[in-house]
Amino acid sequence: MEMVPVGKDGLELEAAVGEIARGCGSFAIECSDVGGRVVEVGAKIVAQASLLDQLREAATGLRAEQEQVTEAAADAREYATQARGHLEASKPVVDGAIETFAGLTELVLRLGKRMDNLEEALREVQAVALTIDQIGRQTNLLALNATLEAARAGEAGRGFAVVAGEVKKLASDTRSATERIARTIERLTEEARGIGDEIDAGVASGGEAHARTAELANVLGETLVFVDALDTRSSNIAEGSLAIRRNVQDFEMGLTSLSSEAQANSQALTEARDRLGDLERVSNGLLNLVSSTGVRTADTPFIDTARRLMLDIRLVAEAAIDDERLSIEDLFDRTYVPIAGSDPEQFTTRFVAFADAHVRPLLDRVVEGDDRVLATAMVDANGFLPTHISSRSLPQGPDPLWNAEHCRNRRFFMDEQTALNLKSEAPFIVETYRQDLGGGRYRPVKSICLPLHVKGRRWGNVEFAYLD
Repeated sequence: MEMVPVGKDGLELEAAVGEIARGCGSFAIECSDVGGRVVEVGAKIVAQASLLDQLREAATGLRAEQEQVTEAAADAREYATQARGHLEASKPVVDGAIETFAGLTELVLRLGKRMDNLEEALREVQAVALTIDQIGRQTNLLALNATLEAARAGEAGRGFAVVAGEVKKLASDTRSATERIARTIERLTEEARGIGDEIDAGVASGGEAHARTAELANVLGETLVFVDALDTRSSNIAEGSLAIRRNVQDFEMGLTSLSSEAQANSQALTEARDRLGDLERVSNGLLNLVSSTGVRTADTPFIDTARRLMLDIRLVAEAAIDDERLSIEDLFDRTYVPIAGSDPEQFTTRFVAFADAHVRPLLDRVVEGDDRVLATAMVDANGFLPTHISSRSLPQGPDPLWNAEHCRNRRFFMDEQTALNLKSEAPFIVETYRQDLGGGRYRPVKSICLPLHVKGRRWGNVEFAYLD
């Protein structure tokens, strides 16, 4: 729009419009700043809500595990009760076994004593047999003497000889019987001695079994004490687990409430951010309206510079097309070929080389001519930047974060505002926004977008960012 001379009233009006423009810009910047801070708070609330959800899930899992502990404690108590019942039922059996072993041991001891008496009786029988044997031997001697005397007596001693023969035969039979008795007594003595040895071994084994059975009774008693203690501990664990489960349930309910409140607050902040965005758009609209009145404001010099830059880019492109150094097809090439290994990913088109060689110097010249100018760029209809100022078109390195800041050429940058600007047919758009400097630092920035037409076709936009 052409600027016309104004009188005193016009100067006052121009000053008032300039103040309005500055006020709209400041208001838009404040809206952007507050909106940004609301976004930060909202992001923190969302993060906290996510953390609360994680805690709630953890509490839910803890409650489920606590229920398992409670069930396990109840099972342990039930098992302890059953074990105690079995042990108490086994105690009479063990006590009966102990009594039985004691009775068997006493019986074996009595048998041992009787075997001792039997051995003593056998020894006495053996002594009697020896006495009988001696008597038999003496009788045999007497019979021999009687026979000799009967032989000397002749016919008169014949009857006596018969008696002597019978006596001799009796002595012989007595000796034979005595020998058999001795052998039998000897065998009985050996058997009695063997039985006695076995009885002694049985007595020892019975005593050991009795002792072990007594130990078993002691172990049974100790086990009953242990089972009683286990039952008590299981009962305490079950009661503690129930208390913990109630506390976890309360904690879970509190987390659920906090999470719901956080989500509600996040929703409220989102609505506040949207309304601030609406105010920001209204403020930017007023700023654009004031800037379009033809009255000079603080933004007018930057608008003029941005318009000259756009015209210079158009003239360079059209001259190259006229000289056949650039075809209209190459200028509007939309075949984006990925550059291998780039991170963030970059692309190339048939226009990129020309843009680097002929458009970038124009962008650099504007930035270098005014310290308040932050950056200039050209963006096509799809949000692609074929080139950028030299400080933002450096070769990529190994660090993607560094690349993202210093290698912004040959990349896509399409957001909601950029899409709206590309659809706009206004001669220029002035807007404000809050630039993220990292580390929680921001600064207010103004931006001018102008449509770029080459040979009558809309190529995209020229963007111009500066400090107010």
